[in-house]
Amino acid sequence: MSIELKNYEKRGIYTMRILSKSSAAFLFVLFLTSLYYAWIVVWQHDANIATWGGNVLALTGSLISALWLMGAAKYGSRDNRTFWILMSLGSFAYFVAEVIWMYDEKVLRIAPPSPGWTDVFYNLQIVFSFAAFLYQFFRLKKSYGAFKVVLDILIVMTVAVTFSWHYLIEPILLVGSTSFLKLLANLSYPLTPLALLFGLVSMYLGGRSGFARRSILFLFLGLTVQILANAVYMIQVFAGEYVSGSLVDPFFMLGLLLVGYAGFIQRFGPRSPIDLSKPESGVEKLDIPRLVLPYVTVMVLFLFMFFGSSEIGSFTAGIGISIVLIVVRQLLVMIENHQLLTSLYRKTEELEQSEKRYRSLAYHDTLTGLANRMSFEERLKHTIEEARPFEETFAVAFIDLDRFKNVNDTLGHDVGDRLLVEVAKRLKRCIRESDFVARQGGDEFTLILRDIGDREGARAAAERILQVLIPSYRVDGHEISTPPSIGLSVYPIDDDTPGGLMKKADIALYQVKYGGKSHHRMYCETDPAFSRKFTLEKDLETALEQQQLFLHYQPQIDSETLQLNGVEALIRWNHPEFGLVSPAEFIPIAEDSGHILSIGEWVLRQACLQAKSWSDSGRPIKVGVNLSPTQLRKPDVVERVREILQETGLPPELLDLEITESAALSQPELVLEKLHALKTLGLTLSIDDFGTGYSSLSHLETFPIDKLKIARQFTSKLEDRQVNRKIVSHIIDLARTLEMSVIAEGVESENQAAILRAIECVEMQGFLFGRPVPATEIDRLLTLTPSE
Repeated sequence: MSIELKNYEKRGIYTMRILSKSSAAFLFVLFLTSLYYAWIVVWQHDANIATWGGNVLALTGSLISALWLMGAAKYGSRDNRTFWILMSLGSFAYFVAEVIWMYDEKVLRIAPPSPGWTDVFYNLQIVFSFAAFLYQFFRLKKSYGAFKVVLDILIVMTVAVTFSWHYLIEPILLVGSTSFLKLLANLSYPLTPLALLFGLVSMYLGGRSGFARRSILFLFLGLTVQILANAVYMIQVFAGEYVSGSLVDPFFMLGLLLVGYAGFIQRFGPRSPIDLSKPESGVEKLDIPRLVLPYVTVMVLFLFMFFGSSEIGSFTAGIGISIVLIVVRQLLVMIENHQLLTSLYRKTEELEQSEKRYRSLAYHDTLTGLANRMSFEERLKHTIEEARPFEETFAVAFIDLDRFKNVNDTLGHDVGDRLLVEVAKRLKRCIRESDFVARQGGDEFTLILRDIGDREGARAAAERILQVLIPSYRVDGHEISTPPSIGLSVYPIDDDTPGGLMKKADIALYQVKYGGKSHHRMYCETDPAFSRKFTLEKDLETALEQQQLFLHYQPQIDSETLQLNGVEALIRWNHPEFGLVSPAEFIPIAEDSGHILSIGEWVLRQACLQAKSWSDSGRPIKVGVNLSPTQLRKPDVVERVREILQETGLPPELLDLEITESAALSQPELVLEKLHALKTLGLTLSIDDFGTGYSSLSHLETFPIDKLKIARQFTSKLEDRQVNRKIVSHIIDLARTLEMSVIAEGVESENQAAILRAIECVEMQGFLFGRPVPATEIDRLLTLTPSE
């Protein structure tokens, strides 16, 4: 049985227990009230027994009500604890009044005196109840809506006080009394319903924050019963008809018990505050009775004034009609506002639904129906948060389909897409419910494999996936085999961050693809060199954007005058993790990954801009830029060079493009055409690292080359053997025969320079004359005079 099902059953059992308890409590209220009435009816001819039973039952009911209310204060919402404490104190005060009444009536055998202590404690119950509702009243949030609620409450209470004053309070004051205490006791009878009415009205119109709905219902019922009981009791007292054991007495206990029952069910309601004046969803349904209550009370008061007046003049009639029209207009405005609010809510709901649909175009792959990269990254973050406190071990797997590009190239992208759909179906079938699978893009898929235990568990999961994905697919009549390569990292052994786990799983996949494909590898099994190579390849994607690449320039010197003839632009990479990375390391990676195109174009543009700056300052100098074999093979290479020259404004004669010997002669017919086109732009061309590619002289003489650059492999050995000098000398003679100039690279000693001068090498470049330096250092060299 799943944990969710068990939790559901536990919640169901708990809910049943609550319903059972609340039902039993309500039946107890009905039983106690019925018993009270039955006792009075059965013993109506024996006042002594009737009052004994009534007193005991009243004591029991008030005590139970107080205890239930105290329970609500203890176990209910903290925000409403003060309310329930005050209500409980009110019930306790009523209990004390009943004890005093019973003592006077049954022990002292006297009628409870009025004014007396019973009046004090009966009225304390009203005082505490009034304080409780007053507390809720002042807790209304200060807002425009709350201000309207306050006004509605004041309207209703003004009408109620007016009626009470006219029909009850004023007659008592006019009659007067023998003592001040007697007067207060008499006034308490009409004031009590007003206090309870205030509670009823404030609760109904707005002060319901944090109460369970059933609690509010039974508070209403309890207060209403108490108001009715007080009204009947007051009429009987004024008429001299009230006697202990009257049929009105159970009403007092019933009202208290219903209020107490409201507290009882509040114990099992929500602990957190809930504003029940607001709808749970959507726009609150228009509550017509609640809406018209203040206006109805005003109309009633006006009607009493209208019909109770001895004279009805035109002013009275006009005021009455105006009041009616104003009330009707106000109600229509409220209804219209509610309709506008409902319309606004519907529009908002439509907007939210639209946003949800978008977030689902945002978190799911439309082709396969799987989660996408964004969704995977969010799930990985949540998985780490869930796993950390329980020290759970899980794996991140990166999957790449071998030979998928061939499918797209030979069978078309439609077949490729349908193949991806079939792969997604297999992946969903072979993972567990707790796992997670997503499509990163292209033919890459990622998985989170939960509860694997250790690395061996991760290996077992990878083997299971391999077995499911390796069998060939039948798509549109084609038998397609695209076995997967899988790289895995393990949390928290390999890393404990989302980015680290994804990167290391990708590194493991990278080595799988370079080591035979169609198998899996853990990150812990990867070669550190692969890890560095992978990192460099991935980071090359953003190196330009983050301005990690920059150019240095190495001087090229005239052999005889030692004057600065030109510079070669050399790229450098300041990697955030590895520091300065040699071009010999990252350029081959850029070639393999295809990043060399964007990098090469950036180098050409930056070098041209710098050369233009030197030219504009009055010191024009030729700058050499390496053109990679990948760039040279691009069909639009000539057009791109032309655009950059036009964009930067550099005179073409100040640009020297350097191409390697192997690149120039790998496809001589194709390269020859492009070299001639480049020459028409007005720039010069050089063969870099000449002598290392076993050039065909027949091709070399047809190429429009301006300069040969002797490779440093030959320059560095000039001092070792005579044969090396002869090789360099022959290269210089060859260049002279082909009407090309020569420059020797890698010159690092005076002996090397002397030998090169002796064999008439025109230009030299190397550490002896200057290391690659920033453009500002070249600025300094350009300002030096030849004598310096």
